Amino acid sequence: MKEDRDPLFFEPGDGGSALALANRAIPLIRRYWAGVEEVHVDPESLERLRDTVSRPTIVCPNHPTLAEPSTLFDVLSGRGFRTYYLSDREVLRTFGPARFLLARAGAYTVRRGTVDRESINCTRQLLLRGATVAMYPEGETYGLNDTLINFLEGVAQLGFWGVGDRREAGLDPDVRLLPLAVKYYYGRDMEPVVEERLSWLEEQLGLRP
Repeated sequence: MKEDRDPLFFEPGDGGSALALANRAIPLIRRYWAGVEEVHVDPESLERLRDTVSRPTIVCPNHPTLAEPSTLFDVLSGRGFRTYYLSDREVLRTFGPARFLLARAGAYTVRRGTVDRESINCTRQLLLRGATVAMYPEGETYGLNDTLINFLEGVAQLGFWGVGDRREAGLDPDVRLLPLAVKYYYGRDMEPVVEERLSWLEEQLGLRP
């Protein structure tokens, strides 16, 4: 069996030139890999976001598809909000050498289904420093644009720990949990595509149209 030489925990880097490179590369990834051509945030929501992340904040978006990380990066880091992103370790590993760029741009890992103490401690330290951290309270993708699945309790628990850590350090204990709704719209009429797929399915199943 091949030995796994990857560390159990990938810690976030300090940004710098890696963050600038990610700001240029991730919109391309978002467009050509995830198929998301544009990201729109209305001015009122953007102002509310700017006011909220001026304090320690956990941003909690929904997670219907695999496109959210690149979309969220555009909304936050692409608009100048220095943000750290919690990512499943196995997902980040699949990016190969690019994972080191993503880590320098603010991504760090959690081993889902375990008590990942390194990840928990990293999040608590980031909140103690007053940082903005993005994580998905649903914990997985599910492919439904207008539906939520059950939230995992760990996100709220990290917020409570952040409050306690900051109070113990003599800092303002205010830690925000900011829900963020991501919704996708098709940019063209999809009826021909639906008809094509249904015809293919009927053919495969031997059904009369």
